[in-house]
Amino acid sequence: MLNLMVTTFIGFLVGIVGTVIGGITALKVPARTGRQQSLLLGVSGGIMTAVVLWDLWPEAMKLQRFSAVGGGWVGVGFIILAGYIMSKQQKEGMNRFTRTGLLMGLGIGFHNFPEGLAVGTVYTAAEGWRDWVGMAGIIAAHNVPEGVVVAASLRMGKVAAMRIITALFLVELPMALGALLGGVLVGISQRFVAASLGFASGAMITLVFKEMLPMGRDLSTNRSTAQGFGIGLLIGGLLTWVM
Repeated sequence: MLNLMVTTFIGFLVGIVGTVIGGITALKVPARTGRQQSLLLGVSGGIMTAVVLWDLWPEAMKLQRFSAVGGGWVGVGFIILAGYIMSKQQKEGMNRFTRTGLLMGLGIGFHNFPEGLAVGTVYTAAEGWRDWVGMAGIIAAHNVPEGVVVAASLRMGKVAAMRIITALFLVELPMALGALLGGVLVGISQRFVAASLGFASGAMITLVFKEMLPMGRDLSTNRSTAQGFGIGLLIGGLLTWVM
């Protein structure tokens, strides 16, 4: 029992360190003008797209193609349905930035679950700290841009800083749950992991092209959004290559 508690704590800690660093960065360097906000949304969208194209989706397809594709389509449908439900809330006071930030939080939360599975599985099976600390560091670094994405959108939606920090903690709860499950089921089905990664991929890509990039275009111009998207792709590509 103690070992499972430690596994769960480590999974949460690995996730929250990177996410909070990214979130605090976004809070300390806010985007004020329409062009800055458009550029930031483009960068965030580019990073998320790069992570999906060069990290999540290839890994899901390598594990089990059918489950990955099925999970991907479920992720697409989930974001479309969640966006529809939240659009009604938008009419009742929720602005577009807040809605997008919450949708991103949901997508990233689902993405964090299989990451937690990986941490919990490797930690439980490891013979020493050297066998798992490297992977934990990689995942923590991977979560930095995710914290930037969520915090920046919520900040532009005029959400209070303490609420944003709270949201970042909640986004990482699936990481802890995944780590706990990974500790219990070290030999967890590859199909399940592939479906989880596919779901996250479909959800995040839909979010980028349905919510983030159109919002960036409306705030300024297609050009500034596209410039940010290109920068984000480069940053995300470098991160996935280094990791």
